[in-house]
Amino acid sequence: MIHYRTCRKFRKLLSLFVAIHVFLSGCNSAIMNQTYYACPPIYLIKQAETFKRFEYFGQEKTEGMLFEAKIIDFQGKCVYEKNKSALSISLSVNFEIVRGPKNRDGKIDFNYFVAIPKFYPDAQGKRIFSISEEFEEQSKRRRIVDELVIKVPIQKKQSFDQYQTYIGFQLSSQQIKYNK
Repeated sequence: MIHYRTCRKFRKLLSLFVAIHVFLSGCNSAIMNQTYYACPPIYLIKQAETFKRFEYFGQEKTEGMLFEAKIIDFQGKCVYEKNKSALSISLSVNFEIVRGPKNRDGKIDFNYFVAIPKFYPDAQGKRIFSISEEFEEQSKRRRIVDELVIKVPIQKKQSFDQYQTYIGFQLSSQQIKYNK
């Protein structure tokens, strides 16, 4: 025998389920209007995937390190403009920063770049982005995710390979030698 109270709970649950389904269906159609396409090849430059900042320039020893930053992951999504004359690349770049023994103030600051050699030397060929954050008071590690969108003008009937994209830390020639 089914109790009235059980049927009432069932109807409330069913009503809630239908309401959630209708709500999510509306959200889903709004989300689905955004169509993502394959992105051009995106590469992380091996010699520029890590960056170490030291207290004193020229004294690159572990005990003098302020922090070490590493690009640990990146993801890209691409959307064409309606007339397909431009491509928007949404990038999510993930960094892991390890605090060094000389980092007393907890500051983290560095630059990284996204480069598309096809456009070099134009400003679209290389864009530099700055990160300025801080460690938690006693924290030794920090993860940072930087989200950015780059608009790339494209020519019709050209291969994606011509729009290869590179990511790395903005390093001096001495820092590149140190990273080798």
